[in-house]
Amino acid sequence: MSDRRLVTAALNNARWCAAVWAAHGLPVRRSDGMWFTPVRAPQYYPNVVTVDPLADRRAQVALITELAAQSADFSVKDSFAALDLLVCGLEPLFAAHWLWCDASHLSCGASHLAWTRVDDAAGLELWEQAWRGGPANLPRIFLPELLGDERVWVLPGVDAVGELKAGGVGYDADGAMGISNIFGAPEDFLAAVMRLTAPRRIVGYEQAAARRALEKQGFEVLGELRVWRHSA
Repeated sequence: MSDRRLVTAALNNARWCAAVWAAHGLPVRRSDGMWFTPVRAPQYYPNVVTVDPLADRRAQVALITELAAQSADFSVKDSFAALDLLVCGLEPLFAAHWLWCDASHLSCGASHLAWTRVDDAAGLELWEQAWRGGPANLPRIFLPELLGDERVWVLPGVDAVGELKAGGVGYDADGAMGISNIFGAPEDFLAAVMRLTAPRRIVGYEQAAARRALEKQGFEVLGELRVWRHSA
């Protein structure tokens, strides 16, 4: 039997991905233990997220094969690292690990930055530019429609002169606060999450160095996930 915490983390992340899809006006579907959008997803976001470790893997692979054949740019977040998607024409992009922390075990002090919740389109655009750390003329990923979802917490941290130095996203669903898109010092972001949202549990996933940084803050490593992709 799979660790229920792992399922919670995967489902929280699927809901966050679905919120991003929906903000772009993309359809959100559920079938065979997966959440998916059958059309091209925003940059860095998958078309499919698996959420049920007990689902029929043959049915999942069959549906993924069908969906992948319809798109020139397609990716899958295999939340339990359980699928062989080479047969679907996909290749592994990266592996990572799910992370879990009971808020009472979190080790972080007060942030030296001032943190607020983004509540308007202009603030969201500035946050995305800081998160990207690159050209401002790239297609937007985080659209203002996201701000209509009360579960979304887009958090920027600014210094004493008003410069945006850190940030991240929280998504409050399934009894946990999912964290993602963190930039700057993670301990500052976590301090802001604790102060502004008072979560009971925090979940997310990271690779290598970023994972180790969160482990130092009190996170426990759960299972592995894999992201698969094919592109034109």
